[in-house]
Amino acid sequence: DGKNDCIKPALSFHPPEYLFVVFDRWGSRIFQANQYTSYAEDPCTYAWDGRVNGGKKVPEGVYVYYIKLTTSNGIEVEKKGEITVFYP
Repeated sequence: DGKNDCIKPALSFHPPEYLFVVFDRWGSRIFQANQYTSYAEDPCTYAWDGRVNGGKKVPEGVYVYYIKLTTSNGIEVEKKGEITVFYP
């Protein structure tokens, strides 16, 4: 339906260093982006679209994300959390 087809952090700046990784429940990396574009530029560029490394759609379930970036002021930020995938 064109809604929530991809996910990436919503940032108000372009980080000079950026890493966004998604893992399955077994800890396998299923997506990685090393560059960032804002949602205004292109919503799904460098975003996870719910597929394993661009291939098949993942099964419904909970996935873990990890983000590491550097702000324009040189501050390193790391965040992790969960993404729940379900199909209507």
